[in-house]
Amino acid sequence: MSKNGITKQRIFMILCFALIFIIGLSIYDDYGMSIDEVFERNTGLITLKYVLKEKLNIESLPEQIENAGDLLSYEDKDYGVLLQMPVLLFEYANQFRFDLNTVFRIRHLWIFLNFFIALVCFCKMTQRRFSSWTLSFLGVVFLIISPRIFADAFYNIKDLMFFSWFTITLFIYIEFILSPGILHCLLLALVIAISSNVRIIGIIVLPFSCFYLLFLFIRKRIRLSQLLVKAALLIGVTVFFWILFLPASWDNPIRFLMDSYQHFSRYDFDLQELYFGKLIPSNAKPWHYLPVWIGITTPIIYLVLFFLGIFSFFQQQKKLKIENRWIDLSFICFLLIPILIAILKKSTLYNGWRHFYFIYCPFMYFVLYGFLFIKNVSKQRFRYPLYAACLFSLLINARWMVINHPYQMIYFNELIRNSADVLFERDYWALSTRESLEFLLKYEKDPALFVGDYQSSIDFTQYSLRKKDRDRLIIKQYRKGVQPPAYLAANYSRIIGNDLNFPFYDRIYNVKVDDMILSSVYQRSVEDELPAGNIVFHIQTNIHQDIAANLFDNDFSTAWTTGRLQNNSDYLEIEFKNPVTLWGMTYYLASDETDFPRSLQMFSSMDGILWEPIDIVSEDLTDYTFNQKQMKFLKMKNTEQSDRFLWSMTELVFHGSTQD
Repeated sequence: MSKNGITKQRIFMILCFALIFIIGLSIYDDYGMSIDEVFERNTGLITLKYVLKEKLNIESLPEQIENAGDLLSYEDKDYGVLLQMPVLLFEYANQFRFDLNTVFRIRHLWIFLNFFIALVCFCKMTQRRFSSWTLSFLGVVFLIISPRIFADAFYNIKDLMFFSWFTITLFIYIEFILSPGILHCLLLALVIAISSNVRIIGIIVLPFSCFYLLFLFIRKRIRLSQLLVKAALLIGVTVFFWILFLPASWDNPIRFLMDSYQHFSRYDFDLQELYFGKLIPSNAKPWHYLPVWIGITTPIIYLVLFFLGIFSFFQQQKKLKIENRWIDLSFICFLLIPILIAILKKSTLYNGWRHFYFIYCPFMYFVLYGFLFIKNVSKQRFRYPLYAACLFSLLINARWMVINHPYQMIYFNELIRNSADVLFERDYWALSTRESLEFLLKYEKDPALFVGDYQSSIDFTQYSLRKKDRDRLIIKQYRKGVQPPAYLAANYSRIIGNDLNFPFYDRIYNVKVDDMILSSVYQRSVEDELPAGNIVFHIQTNIHQDIAANLFDNDFSTAWTTGRLQNNSDYLEIEFKNPVTLWGMTYYLASDETDFPRSLQMFSSMDGILWEPIDIVSEDLTDYTFNQKQMKFLKMKNTEQSDRFLWSMTELVFHGSTQD
């Protein structure tokens, strides 16, 4: 190619990467907060405290660091936070004066910047291997139009950070294979240590690098002294930096390594997750869990190209130079070995295949192999229709990403998209909670916004909001609290289908992707409420009769209580002024949210003599629903002894209608 042609290519690539960078800067703040982000920052603060206080003997530290836990007794001390340190050190240098919303926005930008560097490295890596700038550029396009990878590149501080640095490591690995000099040995050792600091599986590149040196020695392309020096550099520098990047290992690296192995070996995170329409615990996933998740969340055209690439890989091996053959064999091992280890060891798996996103780099490598196979098809009548299919698929997926921004992480391909809501997990990190809260903040004008949390992780995701908005939130876990919240923010994780209903709440807002609901906002319905003060004539009880009237005086500052531990003889017998038709009841707890009956039974009567049991349809702590029933009397009876809790309430509210 002419010098002028090469210059045009470089200008084109620079402009394309500049466009990607500008897009990233313009949308990095659009994504919600993942639960892991708060935990990861906390791990970083604990590590920073250990380094500053225990090793550098700095006495005066900001309270954010002083209040952090002890690293050596911390359960997750063997999780590296090296790549989070730049942002933490930025906070420390500024005396933690920034609001947490600003801090997490900066972290989102930092994650994207690492991903951007990885894109550049992937481009250079594939250009070095395939000697085609058009193919390497196409690889970058394929990576960008990978919905789940693209979305996670803005908030996933662990999995996408590892993907980025594993890709960077593979780029340096290819440079090492093509030119195994001392400099590349040192660079490769450094990036292996960095990537394995995020996830230990990053160390997989080290043995392949050493084996390659051995292979060169066997082929008499390097001397024994060169083999020993370079292998020693690779191993020694990697180990040195791996220890350096893990402060918890500094006192006793060997002991730390043994403890870490035990920790990861017995890791048993029990999380129920929807998989093929059934809730399955994370420690009992079937062998096909990873292949299925990869298959249903990767664009179909990439899957087709991948299998074509694997076919071409086996077909082309004898024609390749030794270096390229080694690269190809390495990449198929980097792709398959982690999956096989997880299957054979029956590893704890959850949240789809996000922990294995790093294999997407070698996967995409063989996708390009597949595209190269199409390019080499001799007959144009086959080649151009395949080109057209690739282009059409890319445009369709790009359009989907734009339409569903910023929820690209919910992408399912056409194989399963129409039934994904009843088969697989959706927004397992509750990222859509941000939109639910933003809707509520606009919808409710009251300065104090009382919102219940049903699997929405508002305690964490609230930091995606500005402080003035967070200060309006009064957060209560659903089924906990002295009174039902005015609103509910619900996430559809571990929910089959889109029908998630709560007694006495109306759904007023949905966050959707395709036909899947990710989260919803519910408002407390008051249309059928009958306050006890309006319809109750008298309440009889076996204990503290003198304060029973507090339950229907419309005064939330007064209460009735057993004043002692719950007894299976405790009851309330309610007489209404007139016959009523009821289908539900709500009681407001007193100041202690634990003082509710553990096994409540209800009975109805028209005369107070003959009682019929009421079949309770649903029970959510303070809310009860039952089939519509007419009554003049209602009896509530506690049927369970307690050695810990009282029974106390401030007010009763019924749901139903009165007779005109």
